[in-house]
Amino acid sequence: MGFTLDFIAADADLVPWALGVSILRADGAQEVRFSVPAHVLAIGTVVMSGDLWRVDQHGRQTLMPQCFAIGSATKAQAYIGSHQLVTASLLCMANVLPWLTGSSATAFVDRFAAPDALGRVDLAGLDPAGSAGQIAASLLGALRHCLASARPPASALAFLTTLQQWDGQSLVPSGWHARRWQRACQQQLGLTPKLLQRMVRLHLSARDSCAVPAPTSWAEHALGAGYSDQSHMLRDYRQLAGLTPVRASSTPGGQDLQILKVSSHVLLPRVLSGLSPLSDLSNP
Repeated sequence: MGFTLDFIAADADLVPWALGVSILRADGAQEVRFSVPAHVLAIGTVVMSGDLWRVDQHGRQTLMPQCFAIGSATKAQAYIGSHQLVTASLLCMANVLPWLTGSSATAFVDRFAAPDALGRVDLAGLDPAGSAGQIAASLLGALRHCLASARPPASALAFLTTLQQWDGQSLVPSGWHARRWQRACQQQLGLTPKLLQRMVRLHLSARDSCAVPAPTSWAEHALGAGYSDQSHMLRDYRQLAGLTPVRASSTPGGQDLQILKVSSHVLLPRVLSGLSPLSDLSNP
């Protein structure tokens, strides 16, 4: 299959800010190729074993450092890993970067942040052969240490509260003026409301198509996910997920499907509906 992917959910005290840690391990037989979907996350990755290359649209490869962080991504990104690859990625809401750095999220869109922007990790203490729980605890502990002195502004908490209540289908949530919502999205996530809405639709579609066999009618599936037609859904899968809907639903256990399944559950703003009330979010 190429690799295995484990996802460890964040501890309860970090749930408003962190989604969890994903750990990717190559099977040791051959190099691995995978796509990371477009996302509204801050992702801090540690390469614990082997080598990881990022591949641009022209096929050029860039060797990634041992530790790096990136903000929201507006398109799917292709990677190649050596057969010894073991990586651990801390997944946080993108607005954690503005809280910790003082910069707008727009500064990190499709760009790298400082390696320790999400917490200084003890690289020497990370064992690539260790359990997923042990590795996740190290990364989550580093983030917890950073958040101990961070206090998100009231505007950030108001935005987060709206995401908890947003249906994901309307372009502008109830109670917000369009311009104010646009500024908040760009400040906190680095994205336009339109792109955020496209991501919501993609991951709603992916969540449903990954849970059941391929639908008998992709046109009906597209309408059910909020698309105006099938062609718009196909465009978003290719641009934002790096694969087609048919490939996503017809390759059970496939490599890209594993990542897409995690993404479809952790990237939807609506998953935030289970968070604590606003009064509990002011004390990370």
